[in-house]
Amino acid sequence: ANNTVRNAQAGVIVMTRPTGNLIVGNDVRQSTYGVVPAGGDSYYARNVVVDNERGLQVAGDRNAFIENVVLDNGIGARASDILPSNWVLRNDFEGNEQTVESTIGPLRTWSHGGVGNYWGPLPIPDGDDDGVYVRPYRPSGSVDSRLG
Repeated sequence: ANNTVRNAQAGVIVMTRPTGNLIVGNDVRQSTYGVVPAGGDSYYARNVVVDNERGLQVAGDRNAFIENVVLDNGIGARASDILPSNWVLRNDFEGNEQTVESTIGPLRTWSHGGVGNYWGPLPIPDGDDDGVYVRPYRPSGSVDSRLG
């Protein structure tokens, strides 16, 4: 917890498939990989992942990725497990060249009970300029088809 990593191959990497880890409060910047999980039943929260080639890897079993800031990375999040058993909620994804990359298999859970993630500003104008978009966001690609 609470590590600062700059210009590394991997910022925070969990190896050997352990369970029950808390990966919290880390700040990883200008690295090849930001946060790389393994194992399961772990909590990845309040990490700041900025200006990396790949920001947040969503992998493992029954992991929760909560309240992370994923900003200005080449790929914001990469989801790679075959089973959709991870929770990705209340994270801020902003300014990434590619927001999400997903490999084979069903999708991860990007929202639950009306709680999702912040994906940056919508590319449409606010109809009455009150800061609230009346038209809900409808995912268009297979990567985020379970969003919202």
